[in-house]
Amino acid sequence: MTMRRRGFDVASRSRAMVGRVEEVESVVSLFPTSSAGTGCALLVSGEPGIGKTRFVEELKTRFSESGGRVAAGACLEFIGAPLASLEDIFFQLGLASALGSPETTPHAALVRALLSEASVQPTMIVLEDLHSADLATIDFLRFLVERIGDSKLFVVCTYRPRSHADVSPLTIALARLARSRGVERLELGPLPERAMRRLLAEAAIGAPPLDPGLVDSIRELSEGNALYAEELLDQALRLGHGKALTVPFSLAGVILERFSAFTGEERAVLAQAAILGRGFDIATLAAISERSVKDVREIARTARDAGVLVENAPDERLTFRHALIRESLYESLLASEARALHRRSAEHLEATDAGGSHLAELAYHWWAAADPSKAIDLNEQCGNRAMRAFAPNDAARFYSRALDFAPSRSDTRTKLLHRLGDACSLGGFPGRARAVFEEAFGALSGTQQGAARAELALLIADQCSNHPAIGRPAAWLETSLAAARSQSDDDTAYRALCGLVQDAAHRCDLKAFDEYVVQAERSRRDHVSTAHVRYLTARGTVEAIRGDLQSARRWYDEAVAFGDASNELLPMATARVNAAKGLAPFGLIDEATALAGVAVEALRRTDLAAPLAFALAVQAGVVATGGDLVAARRLVLESADLVARGVEMPRLTLNLAVPAILVGIRGLQPDLVREFARDDILELAFALEDAALIANTSAAFVEFLAAEGRFEAASALVGRALAVLPSVGMAPSLAVLAAMYGRREDAARASKLLGGWASPLGNPIGRAYNELANACTMRRYRSGSARDAGAKAADLFRTSGLRYLRTRSLELAGDVSAAREAYRDMGASRDDERLSEAPRSPKRDASSLSEREKQIAKLVAEGKPNKDIGAELNISARTVETHLTSIYGKLGLSSRLALALFVEEKVTSH
Repeated sequence: MTMRRRGFDVASRSRAMVGRVEEVESVVSLFPTSSAGTGCALLVSGEPGIGKTRFVEELKTRFSESGGRVAAGACLEFIGAPLASLEDIFFQLGLASALGSPETTPHAALVRALLSEASVQPTMIVLEDLHSADLATIDFLRFLVERIGDSKLFVVCTYRPRSHADVSPLTIALARLARSRGVERLELGPLPERAMRRLLAEAAIGAPPLDPGLVDSIRELSEGNALYAEELLDQALRLGHGKALTVPFSLAGVILERFSAFTGEERAVLAQAAILGRGFDIATLAAISERSVKDVREIARTARDAGVLVENAPDERLTFRHALIRESLYESLLASEARALHRRSAEHLEATDAGGSHLAELAYHWWAAADPSKAIDLNEQCGNRAMRAFAPNDAARFYSRALDFAPSRSDTRTKLLHRLGDACSLGGFPGRARAVFEEAFGALSGTQQGAARAELALLIADQCSNHPAIGRPAAWLETSLAAARSQSDDDTAYRALCGLVQDAAHRCDLKAFDEYVVQAERSRRDHVSTAHVRYLTARGTVEAIRGDLQSARRWYDEAVAFGDASNELLPMATARVNAAKGLAPFGLIDEATALAGVAVEALRRTDLAAPLAFALAVQAGVVATGGDLVAARRLVLESADLVARGVEMPRLTLNLAVPAILVGIRGLQPDLVREFARDDILELAFALEDAALIANTSAAFVEFLAAEGRFEAASALVGRALAVLPSVGMAPSLAVLAAMYGRREDAARASKLLGGWASPLGNPIGRAYNELANACTMRRYRSGSARDAGAKAADLFRTSGLRYLRTRSLELAGDVSAAREAYRDMGASRDDERLSEAPRSPKRDASSLSEREKQIAKLVAEGKPNKDIGAELNISARTVETHLTSIYGKLGLSSRLALALFVEEKVTSH
């Protein structure tokens, strides 16, 4: 009977490779070319499920795209006929007759056949699961790889690493092959956090939104193993929300295979070791298992040789090789057994830990032993210690454990909820923080607790300002303000008013902003540091939106001075980061970079992932605005790696997406474009109703859509953004893009808004933006001298830090040589390529194309891949590729981007 898998099928959705970009590129650089023989062999090793097959599939695709031919086979564990695993490869290459009788055909004859085939076309042969190969195959590979240096043959083999205690003939043969001349080795390690989160997100497309806690659990249990992560996700989606993860049956065989040679006693001791956590020492295990150290050491040696444990030389501790191994052993215990062993472990620690260095382990064991008093006390202590060390995510875990035993509607529970909310907020999880604060808020009632309710309402509002899905901040800020005034709590009232000022500034509601400013000035409390910094930077932001640089700088300078004088990390960082964002559009790139840089360096000395990621994202945005794409990419990647820890702050996501998209497009970094140029990120900007984020995100996406050749979509987005923006002051480059791609009426509105922003006397850079927009309009509609306007813009941008915009102005002025040199210096490879292939020649005429080629060129300009083009025209993707080769030849082009630009030029010139 065939069992239908109920619900969502993860495996069918997650075949694409995620991560491994650097590894893939390093291998691609080794590929032989059609004109040069640089053959070599690559051995790819990795644990089961780590992603070897997907990695090799990506290599096969890239090799085929480069014009090579690929043949693949696999070694089967229970098929030991000599060279049997090579038969598929020779058959695919049309060399079956050369294979003949494997037992009698000399290796030299087989190698000659392969090299002869590769001399016609670069050839890749792939052999997977070499750990299951017969010895004759290994010997043949050794013979082959030593003779391919001058050929166009590329050999790729995958295998699982063997235990260091394994001295079988196959292991020895594999080791000799790895040491052979001409062999490159690559070990695939665990996927990093960022790639794992992307893997899970892509695997769950079409499923209900993944709970961040579930993602964390899967990531921690799978430890970077793609197969393990997918199976855990599959299990979680089938079990439903809130169910604890266990080791899936689909993985049990992989894991239990390691225990096949263990006795019952050995498995029992290892299960007891699992109680101690991922790592443990032999003496402690001997104590809780009530066995001698000698006996435990022998069991540990057996487990190490079997690949179950790993020995850590410095402290002589042992660690389970994978979290799921430990988890499967832990699950073999009865709940009552586990609690008893945890109690025994805690008592052993208390008896031996005189200095209190194992407080976290004690807190864990008493919690797992279900001892309410000790679990609450010790986990609260650990949480407080973690918060003092700026480790909010660790603190949240401890507070959550303490809450498991805190009585409902008790002062202890309310206190722990407050602390847990603070930890979640500082850690970058506003959704969780709001839920926790609301539980505490609901437990309070009556006027006697008005001050506490005012404080909690203010905290909830802070979370809402970072996440549109959990509500709007204004209502909670008004609730806090009313509760604070009823208690004559002037400090909290001022904090609420500062929040209302900031919220109005974000929404660019200048009428509400002015009204709240009047109220805030009446009750100003400078000693309320974080709130006061927000107030000062909001004042600066609004002046920047109005185009008054001098007033904006005055408010930003006051905010920075106040933040520095507070001697508190977060107010100092907040002031500098917000000032950097506000000053960058005015071309003060060096000043803005320095401001953000001080905040970044201070935050790097903490474990505050969310604030550091935000500061890095802002600094990346500033640097990208200036045009240094190399430095911007470095900052983007560092920020993205921190976000991969699970931070769920949409405001951070958007601030990171903008420079990531710009770097990806201008610097030809497709991995960044794929990761951040997503529809859901664009919709998030509009959902937040933050004018600056809408403007900047829309500008980045317009540039992305235009680079893809999707000009109609770019035009529509310009109109959508301008329909909700009262000013372009937060992103004046949007007005330039409107001139390039927007409808006439949208371009006219953008020009009017830009003129208003540029009009204040204290805004010298405003004229430069105006001239650049004028030059773009003139070039687009052939309505004036674009070169003159471009030259004026280039001159006005000269003293600013806006190098990219100045270079674009030089291009419009006709100084292509200087523009290309500047683009190359900034790392703007796409723009350099665009100018090198710009359709300037009068001989480049679309009339030379057939009707079918014109259809394909138009669809390429719309951003469609070959597969979709083929489906629309009812031809194969290979036929589309053939037509493209013909199109490139007729037009003298070499890329899809150049073709899209050619089509755009023809459309806008008619």
